[in-house]
Amino acid sequence: MKQWIVDRGSLQNRIAVVEDGLLTELYLYRTDDLLNVGAVCVGRVANVVPDLGAAFVDIGDQKNAFLHEDDSQTEAAQAQGGPRPIGQTTKAGKMIMVQIKHPSSGSKGAQVTRKISIPGRWTVLLPQSTELRFSRKIQNKAWKQEAKKLVKEALGNDFGAIIRTESEQVAPERIRLELETLVASYRAMEQAANIAMKPRRLDNPFYVEDALQQRLSNLPDVIVFGDKSLKAPLETALGHLGLQEEVDLDFQKVAIPIFESHGVEEQVYQAMGRYHKLKSGGQLVIDQTEAMTVVDVNTAKGSNKAGIRKQTNREALATLSRLMKLRNTGGMVLLDLIDLPDTEKDRIVKEAKDVLESDRRVRVHGLTRLSLLEITRRRAGDSVMSAMTESCSACLGSGVEPVAAMEVERLLKRIARMTDHTVTQAMAIEVAHGVGDLLMADKSKLLARVKADHGVTCYLRRVSRLEKGSFYIAASGSLEKVEKYMQKNWQSPE
Repeated sequence: MKQWIVDRGSLQNRIAVVEDGLLTELYLYRTDDLLNVGAVCVGRVANVVPDLGAAFVDIGDQKNAFLHEDDSQTEAAQAQGGPRPIGQTTKAGKMIMVQIKHPSSGSKGAQVTRKISIPGRWTVLLPQSTELRFSRKIQNKAWKQEAKKLVKEALGNDFGAIIRTESEQVAPERIRLELETLVASYRAMEQAANIAMKPRRLDNPFYVEDALQQRLSNLPDVIVFGDKSLKAPLETALGHLGLQEEVDLDFQKVAIPIFESHGVEEQVYQAMGRYHKLKSGGQLVIDQTEAMTVVDVNTAKGSNKAGIRKQTNREALATLSRLMKLRNTGGMVLLDLIDLPDTEKDRIVKEAKDVLESDRRVRVHGLTRLSLLEITRRRAGDSVMSAMTESCSACLGSGVEPVAAMEVERLLKRIARMTDHTVTQAMAIEVAHGVGDLLMADKSKLLARVKADHGVTCYLRRVSRLEKGSFYIAASGSLEKVEKYMQKNWQSPE
C-alpha cells in the first residue's frame, strides 16, 4: 500500500511517500516559498535583454525569474503574426501573468512562461489557445464525438484544451463540468492579475493539492495526517481533482509528531547520511562533490565469493534508485560497483537500466573505461540534501579539519610572532578541547619551552563554544593586565 504522510510545520511542510513501511520519496515545501512548478503568478517585467533573447520578471521571489523569448508570446499571438523578438512583445515595468516552468535552484531564479496551462484531473485548460486536442490513445470514436460537443459548449471560442487519455474512463458530462470549473478558476486569476499592484501568486497555494496535481499517474492509496486543521483543505483538494473515490483520508490523533509515529523521521535522517547498509552485509558510500555524486559499493568483510558480489551489486542498484529519488539527486552520478569482469559488464549495464530507469528522470549511459557506471538524473528544484543540510562551519564542507597538533603548532608560532613585536609577559588563551587536551597533557614541555624561549607565561582555559581544533588569544600584555582579565572573565565555568 502506498501512503502519503503529511506533516505541517511552522517553517516547512513535508510529504513522505511510504510504500510498505519504506520511505521512497520526500517532498519539501517551505512555508515562505509558494512558487513551485505550475504556480501561476502576476509579475512585473524588471528588464528586457534583446541580445539574450530573454527578459527577467519580478514574481515576488528572492531572484528574478527568467522568461525566454520562446515563452514570451501566447500561442494565439504566435498564430496570428508569427513569433516576434522579445523586445517587441515585452516591456520593462509591465505587469504580466506567467507560470513557473522550473523552480529557482541554487543561484538561479525560476524559469517562467506566458503560455499558461491549468491542469485538471482529466483535462488541461489552455487559456491562450483555441485549439482542442484529444489524446491519440483515445480509441472510442462515439465517446470522442460526444465529448467534443460538450467541451466546445464549455469553452466557447475563448479557450483551448487538452483531453487526457484517462478521460475516456468517465462520462463526457464530467469532462464538461471539470472544464467549466477550470475556466472559472482562470477567470478569477485573470481578474486578480488585472488589479494587482505588486507581484504575487494567483492560484491556490495548498501544497498537498500541488503535489497531487503533479502526480496524477502515481497517486497514493491513502493520505495520513495528524493535524486536524488539514482535514478541510485535503477534502477540498480531492474534490477539485475528482479523487474522492480513489484516495482515502486517514486522520490519526497521535501523541508524538506524525513522522515519528510512522518511523519516517529516522528514515529521513538515515537517507541523508553517507553510509547505507545493504541486506547482504555490504554498504553504499555516497559522497556529494561540486561536480557530481560519487557512489562506492563495498562488500561485507570476508565476502569475496562471486555470488555474494553479484547479490551486493543488485542490492546496491535497488538502494541507489530509491535514494536518488528520495534525496532528489541531480546531475552526474558515478557508481563504482564491485569487481566487474568483462563477461559481466553487458549484463550489469542492462540490469542497471532496468532498475534505475524505472525513474523517468534517470538515464544510464554505460561504463566508463575504468568500469564506473555513468548515470545522469534530471532534477526539478533543489535537492533534499541542500534543503536539509548546510556546510559545516568548521571544515567549510570539506568533511575534514586540521588535527589538533597542527593547531598547536600554529598557536606556538602566533605566540612567537607576537612577542617579537610587542613586550608581552603573559597571555590568556582560550582553546577548544582538541588543542587543550594536547597542550595540557604536554603542559610541562610545551608551555615551559614558551616561557624559556619568549619569557611569556601562558594561561589556558578549555572553551566548549570554540570549534574543535581552534584557539583564541583573549588577552596579552603585562602579567597584571592578564590576571585582571582572568579574574573578571574566567570566574564562571565554561
